[in-house]
Formats: sequence, structure tokens, C-alpha cells
Amino acid sequence: MKFNDAIDSLIRLRRNPALRGMAWVFVLRAATTVLNFVLISLAARTLGKGTFGTYSILFSAAGLFCVVATFGQQIVSMRSWSEYSSSGQQHLLKGAMIFTGVISLAGSALVAVPFYAWLAATHGSLLAAAVTFYLVALSIVLTTSHLVRTAIGVAIGDGISNLLLVVPPILYLVFCILFRTEAEISTIFLMMATGASTAILIHVISMWYGAHARFPDIASSQTNYDIRRWFSRSLKLWISNGLEASNQYADVLIIGFLMSPTIAGAYFVTTRIANAFAMATGAIYVFSTRHIPGLYYRRQFSQLNALLDSVAGVTLVIHCGWLAPDSRWWTLAPEGVQRRLCILLRRAGTAVPGDGRRGGCRSVRFDLDADRA
Repeated sequence: MKFNDAIDSLIRLRRNPALRGMAWVFVLRAATTVLNFVLISLAARTLGKGTFGTYSILFSAAGLFCVVATFGQQIVSMRSWSEYSSSGQQHLLKGAMIFTGVISLAGSALVAVPFYAWLAATHGSLLAAAVTFYLVALSIVLTTSHLVRTAIGVAIGDGISNLLLVVPPILYLVFCILFRTEAEISTIFLMMATGASTAILIHVISMWYGAHARFPDIASSQTNYDIRRWFSRSLKLWISNGLEASNQYADVLIIGFLMSPTIAGAYFVTTRIANAFAMATGAIYVFSTRHIPGLYYRRQFSQLNALLDSVAGVTLVIHCGWLAPDSRWWTLAPEGVQRRLCILLRRAGTAVPGDGRRGGCRSVRFDLDADRA
């Protein structure tokens, strides 16, 4: 009987749409993590220690300032779509989308100008232009991917953008290895920026057709604005996202400034390995922001409670097994005891709920309660 009960439980789990959805998101996040590892490995192999350290510093700087440039529009756009589309307020929805677009472009321009001036003075105009192009494109695609994820789906929102961000530079580095040509940092950033720009174009077209499918007359309808409310939301989320971004990127910049690009590059690789363990919580974040706001604003509370139970159960399982040993330790050299300890400590940090990194509970709070956050 116990065996049959276990089989029945597994069948019920398989039929659970929330768990199936999370499984798909886990696969997507795992594929993205693997591709990022491939990109880092190829870059470290082709660029050399010093140049790879410079790449790590510039990559971290662009990642930090691109989040600053969004001015909180990732979450604001998701909440606006869920709130106004659920209640049929297409006039406010149209105004909110215009507000997000204008703020995203203005924020990118305000950050890009001093960022380019700083890089041009220290690394030359060509590299400065490539990294600044990447910063602007990444800033915009962060907002569009969040919006498309909520309005259309994870595959086109996150899948397309993640693939286009890493596949072009990977192909370029493979080309450099096969034909034994010297890889250039500026070309790597240019490839990533081009991929991000392509993703933005796909997102804009998808949202155009998606919005017209939901509201056929939205293009010719009246536009209403609630600037004070949207700006207040954006400011709070901008501060929160800026602190989160500094938690992820500022340490590499500080090490590069105080020590050397080579040491910064080594630390960059270490943090990427440690942060890979947060892939699971990242998947929960993506899944939560895809489904929970819509259920909340449509007042489908029974489905919302069931979904929250599933998310909580998966989160508990992940955190219980977070610090368990894994097979990746054998890839480190026997003498790398200090590196093992560093990775373990970083891994413990990613396992603590509410540590400032992306997680389901934090994302739900800001999606649903940004006015009081």
C-alpha cells in the first residue's frame, strides 16, 4: 500500500502544472548557466590572465551600471502589465508602457555618457564605445525581458535574451581558437551588445502583437498617465535593485581597483562558480514573477495559494540541500584549499533567504506591494 501511495503521489506531482512550469524554467536556467560557464572558460583561455582580468572588471562595471540605468523599470513594467491588463484598464496600461520606455531610454543615456567618458580616458575610445553599447543594450533588454516574461512567456522573454547575449560571443571566441587569431575585448562586448539589441527588437515586436491581441484598439485609444505613482514605485525599486546589483558586481570592481586586474579576474571566476548554485533560486524568481502577479490582480486567490504552496515546497527542498557536497570539488586542484573555502562561504551566502539576491519571496513582495516597499 505504501508503495502504491508513493506512486500516486508522484503521479499527482507530475500533473501539477506549477511544478511542470518550474521544471521548464529550471531547464532554461541550467542551460543559461552552462553557456555562461562556456563563455567565461573561452574568454579566460583566449584573452590571457591580465586581459581577462580587464574583461572581468569591465563586465562587472557594465552589469552594475546597467541596473542603475533601468531606474527600477523591470519590476514596474511587470506590475503595470499585470495590474492594468487584469482590470482591463488599457488607457493606463498604454501610459505605463510609454512611461517605462521613456524612463528606460533616458536612464540609459544619463548613465552611458559619463560611463563612456570614464572608459575612454582609461581604456581608449574603441573599447569604451563597445562596452557602453553593451551597457545600454543590456539595460534595455533587462526591462523588455521582464515585461515580455509576464505578458507573453518565459521562453521568449528570458530564453531569447539569454541565448542572444552569450551565443554570439561564444561563436566569436570559438572562431578565434580555431583560426588562431587574437581575441579582442571590444569585439566580445560588441557581440554581446549585438545579441542584446536583436533580443530587444524581438521583444518589441512580440509586445506589439501581444498587446494588440489583448487590446485590439490600444494604438488608437486614449492614453492616461499616473506619473506620481509610477515615479514613486520606480524610485523605491531603483534603490533596491541598485543595492542588489552592487552586491553582485561591486566586489570585483573593488578588488580590481585595490589589487590588480589579474586577481580581479580570478575572483570573478570564483564568484561565478559560487553564484551558479543560486541558479535554482533564480529559476524560482523567474517562475514567480511570471505567474503570481497576474493571479493576484485577477483575484484568483485559490490558484494563487496553491501556486505559493508549490513554490514554498520547492524552495524548502532547494535550501535544505544547498550546502551538500557536490561532484564539482574534484575539478579544483588539491592545493586549492583556500579557494574551496571561499567558494563554500560564497555558496552559503547564496543559500540564505532574503540575502539581497533574487528570490521568490522578495520578488513577490515588490511585484505586489511596491507602493509600500
